[in-house]
Amino acid sequence: MKKTLLLILFFTALIANAQASKTEITVESVSKKWEFSDLINPKLSKEEYKENKELLEATQIEFRKDMTFTFSFVADLEGTWTLDKNIITTTDRRGKNTWTIHKISPNEIIMSRNDAEQRIIFKTKT
Repeated sequence: MKKTLLLILFFTALIANAQASKTEITVESVSKKWEFSDLINPKLSKEEYKENKELLEATQIEFRKDMTFTFSFVADLEGTWTLDKNIITTTDRRGKNTWTIHKISPNEIIMSRNDAEQRIIFKTKT
């Protein structure tokens, strides 16, 4: 009986901890400067993965609370953004893009751009 009670308490604590560490997708949780960290794309060969990762290495995106953003990849693009559930829509001089947020924590966000299967992992130092 004691073992059963201990197991129940352990799993209850584990579930409570998982819920407490889950970050909600809000303007506040997204509004940070995110720097490229890695990518997820199981369809790429090792060589393609390496090339894509090297290409994206200096990529940064900063979402600000005033609903403006800067996307840095070769050159800076600036514009505005909106958030609807887990979808960020950015608008800049080239038009609109959507970013789907697959996961977010205080220091990491995993997103895919438009309808791409490839997911990009960004991290923040804050």
